[in-house]
Amino acid sequence: MSLLIQGASRGIGKALVEAAVNRNLGLKVIATSRSPIKTVAEENIQLDVTSEESIGVAAEKLKSLPPIRHLINVAGIINHPPEKTIKAASGDAMLDLVRTNAVGLALIAKHLLPLFDRTGPRTFTNLSARIGSLTENTVGGWHAYRVSKAAANMVMRGVAAEMQPRGISCFSIYPGHVSTDMTREYQKALDPKLVITPEEAAERILDLILSEDGLKFAGRFVTTDGVDIPW
Repeated sequence: MSLLIQGASRGIGKALVEAAVNRNLGLKVIATSRSPIKTVAEENIQLDVTSEESIGVAAEKLKSLPPIRHLINVAGIINHPPEKTIKAASGDAMLDLVRTNAVGLALIAKHLLPLFDRTGPRTFTNLSARIGSLTENTVGGWHAYRVSKAAANMVMRGVAAEMQPRGISCFSIYPGHVSTDMTREYQKALDPKLVITPEEAAERILDLILSEDGLKFAGRFVTTDGVDIPW
Protein backbone atom coordinates (compact mmCIF):
# COMPACT_ATOMS: atom_id res chain seq x y z
CA MET A 1 0.00 0.00 0.00
CA SER A 2 1.10 3.61 -0.47
CA LEU A 3 0.80 7.10 0.96
CA LEU A 4 0.82 9.80 -1.70
CA ILE A 5 1.58 13.47 -1.09
CA GLN A 6 0.52 15.68 -4.01
CA GLY A 7 2.33 19.02 -4.09
CA ALA A 8 5.48 17.80 -2.35
CA SER A 9 8.17 20.13 -3.70
CA ARG A 10 8.29 22.53 -0.76
CA GLY A 11 6.67 23.76 2.45
CA ILE A 12 4.12 21.48 4.09
CA GLY A 13 4.22 18.98 1.22
CA LYS A 14 7.95 18.43 1.49
CA ALA A 15 7.70 18.21 5.28
CA LEU A 16 4.92 15.61 4.97
CA VAL A 17 7.09 13.43 2.75
CA GLU A 18 9.99 13.59 5.20
CA ALA A 19 7.75 12.93 8.22
CA ALA A 20 6.04 9.97 6.53
CA VAL A 21 9.36 8.40 5.56
CA ASN A 22 10.76 8.89 9.06
CA ARG A 23 7.74 7.19 10.64
CA ASN A 24 8.36 3.89 8.84
CA LEU A 25 4.65 3.38 8.36
CA GLY A 26 4.94 0.27 6.26
CA LEU A 27 3.52 2.27 3.34
CA LYS A 28 5.38 3.20 0.16
CA VAL A 29 5.74 7.00 0.24
CA ILE A 30 5.09 8.63 -3.13
CA ALA A 31 5.64 12.31 -3.89
CA THR A 32 4.16 14.19 -6.83
CA SER A 33 4.85 17.79 -7.80
CA ARG A 34 4.73 20.13 -10.76
CA SER A 35 8.51 20.53 -10.84
CA PRO A 36 10.62 17.40 -11.48
CA ILE A 37 12.53 17.49 -8.21
CA LYS A 38 13.61 14.54 -6.10
CA THR A 39 12.44 14.25 -2.48
CA VAL A 40 13.24 11.55 0.08
CA ALA A 41 10.14 9.66 -1.07
CA GLU A 42 10.58 6.20 -2.56
CA GLU A 43 8.92 7.38 -5.75
CA ASN A 44 8.90 10.88 -7.25
CA ILE A 45 6.47 11.57 -10.10
CA GLN A 46 5.94 14.81 -12.00
CA LEU A 47 2.33 16.02 -11.95
CA ASP A 48 1.05 19.44 -12.97
CA VAL A 49 -2.28 19.97 -11.24
CA THR A 50 -3.33 22.55 -13.85
CA SER A 51 -3.06 20.00 -16.68
CA GLU A 52 -5.44 17.05 -16.89
CA GLU A 53 -3.08 15.44 -19.40
CA SER A 54 -0.24 15.61 -16.85
CA ILE A 55 -2.48 14.17 -14.13
CA GLY A 56 -3.49 11.35 -16.45
CA VAL A 57 0.14 10.52 -17.30
CA ALA A 58 1.00 10.45 -13.60
CA ALA A 59 -1.99 8.18 -12.92
CA GLU A 60 -0.73 5.71 -15.52
CA LYS A 61 2.66 5.59 -13.76
CA LEU A 62 0.94 5.08 -10.41
CA LYS A 63 -0.90 2.01 -11.71
CA SER A 64 2.37 0.06 -11.54
CA LEU A 65 2.88 0.98 -7.86
CA PRO A 66 1.10 -0.29 -4.73
CA PRO A 67 -2.53 0.88 -4.39
CA ILE A 68 -3.07 4.15 -2.54
CA ARG A 69 -4.13 3.96 1.10
CA HIS A 70 -3.84 7.68 1.92
CA LEU A 71 -3.71 10.67 -0.45
CA ILE A 72 -2.96 14.17 0.82
CA ASN A 73 -3.37 17.06 -1.62
CA VAL A 74 -1.22 20.00 -0.58
CA ALA A 75 -0.83 21.85 -3.89
CA GLY A 76 -2.24 25.35 -3.85
CA ILE A 77 -1.45 28.95 -4.80
CA ILE A 78 -2.32 32.45 -3.62
CA ASN A 79 -2.44 35.72 -5.55
CA HIS A 80 0.10 38.40 -4.58
CA PRO A 81 -0.98 40.68 -3.08
CA PRO A 82 -4.43 39.49 -2.00
CA GLU A 83 -7.19 42.05 -2.59
CA LYS A 84 -8.10 44.21 0.39
CA THR A 85 -11.46 45.13 -1.15
CA ILE A 86 -13.65 43.97 -4.03
CA LYS A 87 -12.50 47.05 -5.98
CA ALA A 88 -9.14 45.34 -6.45
CA ALA A 89 -10.59 42.04 -7.66
CA SER A 90 -9.06 40.58 -10.83
CA GLY A 91 -10.93 38.11 -12.97
CA ASP A 92 -7.69 36.59 -14.24
CA ALA A 93 -6.31 36.12 -10.73
CA MET A 94 -9.55 34.57 -9.53
CA LEU A 95 -9.68 32.13 -12.45
CA ASP A 96 -6.03 31.15 -11.94
CA LEU A 97 -6.59 30.34 -8.28
CA VAL A 98 -9.82 28.43 -8.89
CA ARG A 99 -8.14 26.44 -11.66
CA THR A 100 -5.29 25.33 -9.39
CA ASN A 101 -6.95 25.14 -5.98
CA ALA A 102 -10.36 23.72 -6.93
CA VAL A 103 -10.47 22.42 -10.52
CA GLY A 104 -7.08 20.77 -10.10
CA LEU A 105 -8.30 19.11 -6.91
CA ALA A 106 -11.36 17.74 -8.71
CA LEU A 107 -9.16 16.27 -11.45
CA ILE A 108 -6.85 14.71 -8.87
CA ALA A 109 -9.90 13.01 -7.39
CA LYS A 110 -11.12 11.92 -10.83
CA HIS A 111 -7.86 10.23 -11.82
CA LEU A 112 -6.38 9.03 -8.53
CA LEU A 113 -9.32 7.79 -6.46
CA PRO A 114 -9.74 4.78 -8.80
CA LEU A 115 -6.18 3.80 -7.78
CA PHE A 116 -7.07 3.40 -4.10
CA ASP A 117 -6.81 0.14 -2.24
CA ARG A 118 -10.14 -1.73 -2.04
CA THR A 119 -10.02 -2.48 1.68
CA GLY A 120 -8.69 -1.11 4.96
CA PRO A 121 -8.63 2.45 6.35
CA ARG A 122 -8.37 4.90 3.45
CA THR A 123 -8.36 8.69 3.38
CA PHE A 124 -8.32 11.42 0.74
CA THR A 125 -7.64 14.81 2.28
CA ASN A 126 -7.09 18.33 0.99
CA LEU A 127 -5.28 21.08 2.86
CA SER A 128 -7.74 23.94 2.89
CA ALA A 129 -7.75 27.35 4.57
CA ARG A 130 -10.01 28.76 7.23
CA ILE A 131 -10.41 31.79 5.00
CA GLY A 132 -12.53 29.58 2.72
CA SER A 133 -15.31 29.33 5.31
CA LEU A 134 -18.46 31.14 4.18
CA THR A 135 -19.71 31.40 7.76
CA GLU A 136 -16.52 32.96 9.11
CA ASN A 137 -16.11 35.56 6.35
CA THR A 138 -17.23 38.68 8.19
CA VAL A 139 -14.51 41.09 7.03
CA GLY A 140 -14.25 40.68 3.26
CA GLY A 141 -11.02 40.97 1.30
CA TRP A 142 -8.86 38.16 -0.11
CA HIS A 143 -11.64 37.49 -2.61
CA ALA A 144 -9.84 35.28 -5.14
CA TYR A 145 -8.24 33.08 -2.49
CA ARG A 146 -11.47 32.81 -0.49
CA VAL A 147 -13.45 31.81 -3.58
CA SER A 148 -10.88 29.19 -4.61
CA LYS A 149 -10.77 27.60 -1.16
CA ALA A 150 -14.55 27.65 -0.76
CA ALA A 151 -14.78 25.93 -4.15
CA ALA A 152 -12.18 23.36 -3.07
CA ASN A 153 -14.20 22.64 0.05
CA MET A 154 -17.26 22.02 -2.12
CA VAL A 155 -15.27 19.60 -4.27
CA MET A 156 -14.28 17.65 -1.16
CA ARG A 157 -17.83 17.69 0.19
CA GLY A 158 -19.15 16.19 -3.04
CA VAL A 159 -16.37 13.63 -3.38
CA ALA A 160 -16.91 12.58 0.24
CA ALA A 161 -20.55 11.76 -0.49
CA GLU A 162 -19.59 9.72 -3.56
CA MET A 163 -16.77 7.84 -1.86
CA GLN A 164 -18.60 7.02 1.38
CA PRO A 165 -20.08 3.78 -0.06
CA ARG A 166 -16.53 2.69 -0.93
CA GLY A 167 -15.33 3.36 2.60
CA ILE A 168 -12.90 6.14 1.64
CA SER A 169 -12.95 9.02 4.12
CA CYS A 170 -12.62 12.34 2.25
CA PHE A 171 -12.32 15.61 4.15
CA SER A 172 -10.72 19.07 4.27
CA ILE A 173 -8.03 19.96 6.80
CA TYR A 174 -7.02 23.41 8.00
CA PRO A 175 -3.35 23.06 9.08
CA GLY A 176 -3.22 26.32 11.04
CA HIS A 177 -0.91 29.31 10.54
CA VAL A 178 2.08 27.62 8.93
CA SER A 179 5.19 29.60 8.04
CA THR A 180 5.97 28.84 4.38
CA ASP A 181 7.33 30.80 1.45
CA MET A 182 3.75 31.34 0.27
CA THR A 183 2.33 32.63 3.55
CA ARG A 184 5.18 34.14 5.54
CA GLU A 185 4.72 37.76 4.47
CA TYR A 186 1.05 37.69 5.50
CA GLN A 187 1.76 36.44 9.02
CA LYS A 188 3.79 39.39 10.28
CA ALA A 189 0.87 40.80 12.27
CA LEU A 190 0.17 37.47 14.01
CA ASP A 191 1.33 36.51 17.46
CA PRO A 192 4.46 34.39 16.78
CA LYS A 193 3.12 31.80 19.21
CA LEU A 194 0.27 31.08 16.76
CA VAL A 195 2.59 30.33 13.84
CA ILE A 196 3.98 26.81 13.40
CA THR A 197 6.63 25.33 11.14
CA PRO A 198 5.89 23.05 8.16
CA GLU A 199 7.43 20.21 10.15
CA GLU A 200 5.06 20.74 13.07
CA ALA A 201 2.10 20.94 10.69
CA ALA A 202 3.16 17.74 8.93
CA GLU A 203 3.29 15.77 12.17
CA ARG A 204 -0.16 17.02 13.21
CA ILE A 205 -1.67 16.20 9.82
CA LEU A 206 -0.28 12.67 9.84
CA ASP A 207 -1.46 12.14 13.42
CA LEU A 208 -4.98 13.12 12.37
CA ILE A 209 -5.12 11.08 9.18
CA LEU A 210 -3.59 7.94 10.66
CA SER A 211 -5.65 7.97 13.84
CA GLU A 212 -8.81 5.93 14.21
CA ASP A 213 -10.72 9.22 14.21
CA GLY A 214 -9.41 9.95 10.70
CA LEU A 215 -12.12 7.73 9.29
CA LYS A 216 -14.84 9.65 11.14
CA PHE A 217 -14.19 13.01 9.47
CA ALA A 218 -15.72 12.14 6.08
CA GLY A 219 -17.41 15.17 4.50
CA ARG A 220 -16.13 17.55 7.17
CA PHE A 221 -13.80 20.55 7.41
CA VAL A 222 -11.58 20.22 10.50
CA THR A 223 -8.50 21.53 12.23
CA THR A 224 -5.58 19.19 12.92
CA ASP A 225 -7.10 18.77 16.38
CA GLY A 226 -10.26 17.37 14.81
CA VAL A 227 -12.37 20.43 15.63
CA ASP A 228 -15.02 21.24 13.06
CA ILE A 229 -14.86 24.50 11.11
CA PRO A 230 -18.19 25.78 9.74
CA TRP A 231 -18.49 25.65 5.98
